[in-house]
Amino acid sequence: MANNCLMYSISFMNSKEIISNIKEIYQRFTVPKNMQMHMFRAAAAGEMVIDNWFGPKINGNDIIAALLLHDLGNIVKMDVEDENGVSAKLLKEHNDKPMDFWREKKKEMIKKYSENDHDATNKMIEELDVPKEVKFIVTKGIFLDNDFTLASDNWELKIKAISDQRIGPWGVLSLKERFEDVKIRYLKRTSGSSINHPKAQEYINCAFKLQEQVFANCKIKPEDINDSTIKPYLLKYLGE
Repeated sequence: MANNCLMYSISFMNSKEIISNIKEIYQRFTVPKNMQMHMFRAAAAGEMVIDNWFGPKINGNDIIAALLLHDLGNIVKMDVEDENGVSAKLLKEHNDKPMDFWREKKKEMIKKYSENDHDATNKMIEELDVPKEVKFIVTKGIFLDNDFTLASDNWELKIKAISDQRIGPWGVLSLKERFEDVKIRYLKRTSGSSINHPKAQEYINCAFKLQEQVFANCKIKPEDINDSTIKPYLLKYLGE
């Protein structure tokens, strides 16, 4: 059952409680529904891996909780000025609030948390007082730490990273498609974009190696994860 006091209090939640309260968490931080959908898809992809896993012992709830939290603060990096940009299209497609609302919300979140999306997310999960294992997966399972994740023996971290990096703005993509899409969308951004990092190609190469590591311990192949196959998981998170 959802915690009705979640909007007004901060208390420790274990992974199962994070998962069951996730919609209230999103409401608390005014997470746009398009970003909620991204995290639901990532969690669905991750759960499909978990359900087909035969590798080392993992904590599936920690992985799912981390995937449902990993982009809590992404509003701070959304381009809400370009009415024809991807961010604006997604906000209009999934939300009933006007763009002015999201412009003000972005300013508010930057002032309260950070202009950096990762820092903002990390501060939000600090407020939620999540388990240290979940916090570690969220904070380290990012594109810019793919080299760390590849060398790690933490399988929860690996599954989180690869599940997240397969999800594009409108659905599941192959890694190749995903990185091609990101390069096109962030081509003109000179700062604030991970794909424009000097070591971005190294991190992309690590992503493909991570995918090999994960699916060597899985009964399915990377291509088996797509919009159709994750739909049952997605509908569960959406409550439909």
